[in-house]
Amino acid sequence: MSMQTIYEETADRTFDHEREDGSSYCDYFKLKVTVFKDELNTHDFRVPLYVIAEEYESYTGDPDDPKTARSSEMPKFRRRLRTFTSGPDPKHVRRAISVIDGFKEPA
Repeated sequence: MSMQTIYEETADRTFDHEREDGSSYCDYFKLKVTVFKDELNTHDFRVPLYVIAEEYESYTGDPDDPKTARSSEMPKFRRRLRTFTSGPDPKHVRRAISVIDGFKEPA
């Protein structure tokens, strides 16, 4: 079984923070969404299998503050996998685009 990548997109965003002394730092967030497709074959029928993988990465906190410096230098990761067995390719690509659009900053 070899999964085929049918869609992949990465988005990032930052939130700027200002310290009391006037200097600033920012929190950084990144999301990568990938849609994979494969087909499960049995003796009687074939079932399409779609996997939407979401990979979040974040760097948050003030690097000069001892309480939050570690989380600003070491990323936090979170992954989410969703599996679907029906529907056409464009339906699952639209789902992935919806996830990315919800993550991006409003224009």
